Amino acid sequence: MNKSYFLPIAAALVLFGFTGCKDQGTEVDRPDPVFELSDNVIQATVEGGVYDVNYVLANPVEGAELELVSDSDWVSDPDYSAEGKITVTVAPNWGNADRNANLHVTYTYGEGLVLEDDVVVHQVYAYDVNSILEDFSGAYFYGRESNQANYAIYLSDLGTDENGTFVAGCTVYRLDLHSDTEPADYADITFPEGTYTFDALDATTSFYGKVNAAGDAWETTAYIDDCTINVTRDGETTIIDGTVTTKDGLVHHVYYEGAAKVGLYSAEGFGMIDHDIEIVDAHLSSNPSYVDGNDEVMAISLGIAGTPEGGDWMNPYTHLFVEMYAPADGRRILPGTYTIGNSQDAYTLYPGYVDPNTLYCMGTYAQYVQGGSAVIALASEGTIDIKDGEDGRTYTVTVALKTAQGFSITGTYVGELNVTNIPGSSFSTLEDDYTVKMDEINYTFGSYYGDEYGTGGGHFTWEMTGPFEQTPDKYLTDGTGEAVYFDIVSSSMDYNAGPSTGTYKAAIDPEAPKPGEYVPGYRTSGGMNLINGTYYTGAYEDGYVSVAAPAVSGDLNITNHGDGTYTLSFAFDDGMGHTWDGEWTGSLGFMDWTWLYGSSANTSRPNYVERRMAPAQTEADEAVNPVQYKIKTLPSL
Repeated sequence: MNKSYFLPIAAALVLFGFTGCKDQGTEVDRPDPVFELSDNVIQATVEGGVYDVNYVLANPVEGAELELVSDSDWVSDPDYSAEGKITVTVAPNWGNADRNANLHVTYTYGEGLVLEDDVVVHQVYAYDVNSILEDFSGAYFYGRESNQANYAIYLSDLGTDENGTFVAGCTVYRLDLHSDTEPADYADITFPEGTYTFDALDATTSFYGKVNAAGDAWETTAYIDDCTINVTRDGETTIIDGTVTTKDGLVHHVYYEGAAKVGLYSAEGFGMIDHDIEIVDAHLSSNPSYVDGNDEVMAISLGIAGTPEGGDWMNPYTHLFVEMYAPADGRRILPGTYTIGNSQDAYTLYPGYVDPNTLYCMGTYAQYVQGGSAVIALASEGTIDIKDGEDGRTYTVTVALKTAQGFSITGTYVGELNVTNIPGSSFSTLEDDYTVKMDEINYTFGSYYGDEYGTGGGHFTWEMTGPFEQTPDKYLTDGTGEAVYFDIVSSSMDYNAGPSTGTYKAAIDPEAPKPGEYVPGYRTSGGMNLINGTYYTGAYEDGYVSVAAPAVSGDLNITNHGDGTYTLSFAFDDGMGHTWDGEWTGSLGFMDWTWLYGSSANTSRPNYVERRMAPAQTEADEAVNPVQYKIKTLPSL
């Protein structure tokens, strides 16, 4: 019978069927029993297992007891059920030397009569290095060019820190294996069971290493030359048990027992999402930016991010980057349904991918961000639908994308989609943000033209300049000085009342601005390079404007105090990623030109000074780079 493990064994076996004499009632007629073990030494392998302690028993006595006692706890669980042998379990030898266990077997019969014998279990230690490992991380590489599934596992004794870096003194094994088994569920990937031998191992990426005491370099590294790895699973517990031989000839025993979930990674080794993600409380993280284009299509990049839970940026949130191809338009993204595809035709979105040369994510992709690091979601199908709002300015953007693994990227953004750097829409010379020195303004001149655009509002323009000197031929002399020019349509058509209080936005259609809008700054074609609309100038050279910036987007806030004085504050985008802003309070006067010119928008206007840019002025059209986060990768040193 089996008795308790690791305690002296008081096992009893009643032997039946062996009488040993003709007359059991007569003592003198019964021969004495004979008991003897068949072997003096049992050789056990390093892996251990179940071994037989064979014995010979002659003339057994009814009611006798057979007992095996081990002096070592690594030999246990004696089983007496079979005739002629006692089976014992020998544990694996994970120590650092060969070892012996003494087994004492007794056969007790009659009135305390005992027969006894001994056997030694000798167990070898066949490994040069024995590693009992506590930490597991693994990857399934999606999209690698192979006809087999590619899994990589890291086993270590001390694990990694919060940055995914192996800690000082850590022992590490990377096993990069190939399997015929693809993941059945990308949301719950497990490392397949089975026996992995060296022909399934990628010898160029599988290695053993030990981190130095400082934690900043490998103290020891060696590639693996041979292996036999057994993987079994009991519920949620995975057992990885095997040997690896490194190229320096050392044999390592590797053992791990515990959870072994495998992460989803791109072919390049970047962590990928394994669940659906949503953009919550979406806002623009990077304004739509012109990247490239022709007369028919323009490539636009933009970013949409959600607000983290509770506003805490350590909480997870989704950040979507979009590469879209829109019909060519001078100022905006046209509404419509944009679909994932490789054609780069109008109304398409380029699929997400990792550039193999730079290892940057490109195309249309998302990052699921938590604590400053992220996993990626490469969009491979789906749409982004853009609809105009009733005001013609506010868009509704509905995201419905999917990854190749079937996980969704969804969300809704409501707001503006101004593209500020389309070639020709900006003539800015600014190289940084700039605040206009409005306290240097010493001259203002305004005009009123009635409802010349036919949009139901009063058209007002005014210029505010500093100490420039004017030559008789209406050209400004060389030098620097602040000047700002405004061109708006007010909700009020009362010339005497002046422009209405409100926040004015860039006109959606600059040729037909509506009440509450300003005309963005622009430069005329035909070689004259005249500047018009809403803009800033800061210097002249050879009679031409040499420092300038248009108002392509942003807000102009006007407060009409009702007594001929106004407070102005503005913050405009120059179309090249720079902001120019300022504040001012003072008197503004306007001349009514409707009595002379009527309300025709095509009528030539009196121009206090012609403001032209030199014909050789160049335009910058560089795209704004999206924000990047640290992408999750496999553990590193």
